[in-house]
Amino acid sequence: MVLDVRLQIFAVFISVCKKNFLGGSMAAKCQISKKSNQHGNRVSHAKNRRKHKFKPNLQSKKIYIPEEGRTVRVKVSTRVIRTIDKLGLKGTLKKYGLELSDIL
Repeated sequence: MVLDVRLQIFAVFISVCKKNFLGGSMAAKCQISKKSNQHGNRVSHAKNRRKHKFKPNLQSKKIYIPEEGRTVRVKVSTRVIRTIDKLGLKGTLKKYGLELSDIL
């Protein structure tokens, strides 16, 4: 009886730890470039390897859309923010093969 309860508590603990390592349920993905998590290893000087998740640098940004006459909030990577500054929203969407309706 006590062993069963301990096993259930351990199973819940493992699932919570696994969920926290994998980043939970929220998707870390750029809405325009579709850049997302990458997996790899942290390698110490002694060549010890441990798993690591590399996350993209995502920022929530308000972008004004002149065709719609309103602003929208999008989650984009910092690289895409630089591209929007350079090409504008319309040019950036064209570069990544997207329509305006894809980010609304």
